[in-house]
Amino acid sequence: MTMAQRYKAGSFSKGVAWWSVLLILLAVAGGVALFYFNRDGNAVAVWYCCVVVSLLLLALITLPSGAVVSELGVEIRCVLRSVYIPPEDVCSVRTMEWSSLGRVVPMGGVFGFLGYYGTFYSTSSRQRITMFARSRNSLVELRTKEHCYILSLAEAEEFIAAVDSLRSEAKHFENQTK
Repeated sequence: MTMAQRYKAGSFSKGVAWWSVLLILLAVAGGVALFYFNRDGNAVAVWYCCVVVSLLLLALITLPSGAVVSELGVEIRCVLRSVYIPPEDVCSVRTMEWSSLGRVVPMGGVFGFLGYYGTFYSTSSRQRITMFARSRNSLVELRTKEHCYILSLAEAEEFIAAVDSLRSEAKHFENQTK
C-alpha cells in the first residue's frame, strides 16, 4: 500500500434524516412558543434557544466524515476529531448488522440525531463500543486490542479489504524483523 485510501462515511438513512428534521422543527417551534407566550421576561426563551443551538452545533461538529487507510494505520475521521489506529493494533475487521449489537445504551455522544457517534454500551457483547455511524446500514466493526469501533461507510467491503491488506503487510514486516 503506497498511498492513503479514503473512504466516505455512509449516507444518512431516511429514518435518521426524518427524525433529525422533526427534532429541529420541534426545537424551533419551542423557541417561538416561548417568545410568544412569555412576553414579560424573555430570558427563558433566550436561554432555551442558546442551549438548543449549542446542542445542534455539538452534534454537527462531531459528525463522522469517513476513514483513511494508509501504511501508517487506520484513521477514523470526524469533523473536529480523528482516531488513529496503528496497523499492529488492529485485531479484526468485519461487516456487521445493527441487530447484532443488541440494545445499545448511550454513555456519551449523539444517539439518533444525525446518526450515532460517541461511546455506547452494547448489551449483547457486554462491552463499551465507540460508534461513528451516520446510519444503521453498511456497518463495519473494527476491533483493536483495547477498543471496539463501529463505523458506517459507503464502501464497506473495500475498506475491509484495505485494512486486511494493511494487517497482512504489518505481520509480514514484523516476521521479517524478528
